[in-house]
Amino acid sequence: MHDRGVVILAAGASLDRALKSLKRQLGQAQVMGELRRHAAYLSPGARRRLKAKRARQRDRRRAEARAATGPASRA
Repeated sequence: MHDRGVVILAAGASLDRALKSLKRQLGQAQVMGELRRHAAYLSPGARRRLKAKRARQRDRRRAEARAATGPASRA
């Protein structure tokens, strides 16, 4: 069992600080991504198509970033 998202509050500790700590711990443990992934079932084919779509988007963004820098900065 993992100890994810356990925040111990000291007497008089700020609630805002505790929430910030909890969010940081959940982010490091990748809990929110796991919840999103398990929210709905994706068939293997749909998962493969989504992965390919994200790869195309990532490649397009990288190509646009390279084109935006221009040939002058590649010297």
